[in-house]
Amino acid sequence: MNRRGWIASLSVGWFAATALAADSASPPAGAAASERVSSAAPALELTLAEALTRAQASSARLGALAALHGAAEAGLAQAQAAHWPEVDLTAGYTHQSSVPELAFALPGASPETIFPNIQDNYRARASVGLPLYTGGRLSAAEEAARGESAATAEDVRTGRADVTLETTAAFWSLVTARESTAVLDRALAAFERHLTDAEAARQVGMAARSDVLAVEVERDRATLARLDAQNHSRVANADLTRLIGAAPTTRVDPQVPPALPSPVATEVEALVAQAYASRPEHVALVRRVEAARARVRAEEGAYWPQASFAAGRPERPLCRDEDNIAVARIDGDTPDMFGRFEADIAPALTAVVRAINAVAVSDAALAVAFAGADPDG
Repeated sequence: MNRRGWIASLSVGWFAATALAADSASPPAGAAASERVSSAAPALELTLAEALTRAQASSARLGALAALHGAAEAGLAQAQAAHWPEVDLTAGYTHQSSVPELAFALPGASPETIFPNIQDNYRARASVGLPLYTGGRLSAAEEAARGESAATAEDVRTGRADVTLETTAAFWSLVTARESTAVLDRALAAFERHLTDAEAARQVGMAARSDVLAVEVERDRATLARLDAQNHSRVANADLTRLIGAAPTTRVDPQVPPALPSPVATEVEALVAQAYASRPEHVALVRRVEAARARVRAEEGAYWPQASFAAGRPERPLCRDEDNIAVARIDGDTPDMFGRFEADIAPALTAVVRAINAVAVSDAALAVAFAGADPDG
């Protein structure tokens, strides 16, 4: 047999040995990676659904977004309460020292007390106020608060979607890195056997030194690839433990179902329309534009006259019926001569412009992303 025939037979034998090692002689997938992890590190078996549940429960970002949404809901309740009457109840009590009464007696008349001795001094007051006309300020403020509440709710949806995406990517990155490490372990075992066969053939004069060196080069490349896969596995494991709130030393063993669901074929146009309608960050920006415009109307309403009604009754010693109070008030500012109105409304107008520009940037980014996903584009 010449050298060329020997090389061909050696290559066929190497592929056969590789297949045989993969089927019968190699350890199960992930076993080599498991041996390299310290036995003291706790192992955590997780499916993708369990990882997503733990990630959303332990996400500090989701907690912060939920708190902001709660604050926006409280602001909406406050804006709605401004339409209702305001009731004010006050009470007080003071005990004073005894003092001589001051009285005057005129001829032919009974004595008249000018300064009585009142030791127990109490006072109470009940009043109610109701806005009658506010120039649309209260309605606009409520609309702005409702828009901000809707925007923060979409922010929470955005945060959940981001956490889901990060956790899913980390989960499958870990699965891929572990499987790549296991495959490269089996490949290295096959390369070692191939190198032994090549060295034995060189010693009997059936192979050249260059053939042995070629096998060594391929083995070293596989070794470097295995090291790279191990590093990717460690990084993916650390990233997943961070997302699910586990200890940094925890080893996560992802549990993959034996059969993954097949993707559903959908037209690109339908996917684009669905993405435009379901992108929570885009919906939040639109809601903030509406809220900013409502704040502008609220600031404009403050420029108009304000009408309100108030009624109250005090209760104290020597109180008379004439002390009952019922007042209808109309308040209005003088014409704006120094630009104060423009200065008050400028922040709201700036918020409108900023929100509109943010929506335009989001639309442009979505258009670019969807254009890249269109196979015919």
